[in-house]
Amino acid sequence: MPRGTPLCVYTYTHTHTHTRTHAHTHTRTNTHTHTHARTHVRKNARTRAHTYTRTHARKNARTHIYGELTFPFDPQVG
Repeated sequence: MPRGTPLCVYTYTHTHTHTRTHAHTHTRTNTHTHTHARTHVRKNARTRAHTYTRTHARKNARTHIYGELTFPFDPQVG
């Protein structure tokens, strides 16, 4: 029965987008900024460094995830 052949090919493209969601782990590289705040000041760096790394990870994390999400979306249309 040739009716089940075209259905199998359709589900294949869906699994491709799942592998790209792994880009979330890339945001872990932002922890590098922690070492920078320690060399600056030891007393004030403890409270100020904590809030600084939080805003930084949000800006970089958005561009990283967004750029990877637009990639699999293009080939799906064609």
